[in-house]
Amino acid sequence: MTPTPLDPLDPLDPLDLLAAGATAALSSPDESTIDSLVEVAGLAAAGRRRRQRRRSKTTAMLAVAACLLLGLFATWSLSAPEPTAAPVATAVPEPVTPTPTPSTLSLPHGDVVHPLGDADLAVSDTSGPDTAFVLSRGAALFDIAPRTDGSIVSVQTPHGSVRVLGTVFSVRVTEDDSYVEVFEGRVRVQRDDQAAELVPGERTMMKSLADTPPWASPLTALGREAAARRALSPRTEAAAESPAEESTTTPEPEMSPVPSVEVARGWLRAGDLDRAMRAAARARAERPRDGAYRMLFADALRADGQLEAAAGAYGEAARLLSPSRATHAGLLSASLRLQHLHDPEGALADLTSTRAADPGSPVEERGLTLRVRCLLALERSREARAAATSYTMRFPAGSAIDWMREMSEAP
Repeated sequence: MTPTPLDPLDPLDPLDLLAAGATAALSSPDESTIDSLVEVAGLAAAGRRRRQRRRSKTTAMLAVAACLLLGLFATWSLSAPEPTAAPVATAVPEPVTPTPTPSTLSLPHGDVVHPLGDADLAVSDTSGPDTAFVLSRGAALFDIAPRTDGSIVSVQTPHGSVRVLGTVFSVRVTEDDSYVEVFEGRVRVQRDDQAAELVPGERTMMKSLADTPPWASPLTALGREAAARRALSPRTEAAAESPAEESTTTPEPEMSPVPSVEVARGWLRAGDLDRAMRAAARARAERPRDGAYRMLFADALRADGQLEAAAGAYGEAARLLSPSRATHAGLLSASLRLQHLHDPEGALADLTSTRAADPGSPVEERGLTLRVRCLLALERSREARAAATSYTMRFPAGSAIDWMREMSEAP
């Protein structure tokens, strides 16, 4: 039989152990031996009870100590100060430079000038026929009424001068150079013994007379608006005030071989469409390779409402003009085909053949905008997004930037 293990916490186990041992050891015990065994068993039981009491007392003391520690920890937690959050640095906004605002200066002869911000602009006495501006610093937009009396309008900068007969253009002066951009008409930029003529969409630096990329300016929108007003309604008030204009109502004397394109364009600006058309017709016969006169002929057709013929004439002019001026003819032809003739494919072909929307073109920004519209009209959305992306990279401050960004991010 297997014995049952002893429970070390049972106070009766020592007695049972002694009793079992005594029974096994003594086959015939006497009375004194039995008394001794009983005494030993009693002492063992008493010792066991004392050990139990000590263990119970120790356990109770440990429990009390634990309660005291918990109480101290709770008291410390309640009295400890709240943790302070680390101060958050407040970003100081960068100072914003306000965009300068153009002002308006109205002059005799119907001229309007828009100096930008703190531009240093002076004007000579305007009581006589000629008008001279001096722009020493900053930028200004000049909306000069057509001149038919031979008077001269000029703008002088520290780096050269600009001479006009009637046009819309801007001039910007920096410490290093002066820059000219034409929105309508023609100007002649002069520096020492060098000169260059600019047409709408062209820009140049005065020191080198080299092309320059467009610059972001509030004057750009004003220049385009003024050019659009002239295209829709030629200004004739200055010509009406001039006695010399009376001669425009009579047939011009025969010239050999044809009047200059500047003279014929002056007739067109003054509203004498028939006279300008006759001069252009003669030029086509006698100067078949004269791109400037072919451009004038296209402008006259457009003013007369013959839009399809005008688009074709602009295409002819583009093939005769220099590459820089051809871009302008291509842009006008494409604009007519898309907006009035509803021919986006023909418009896109004009932009491509004249490279009007290519990088570096004088009319690149407007050409890219027109290209995107043509591609959308032809439902070529992927190519339209690519052209819009090119616009956002080339002209981040362009007039159509918001629309182009939406186009480039469209799914």
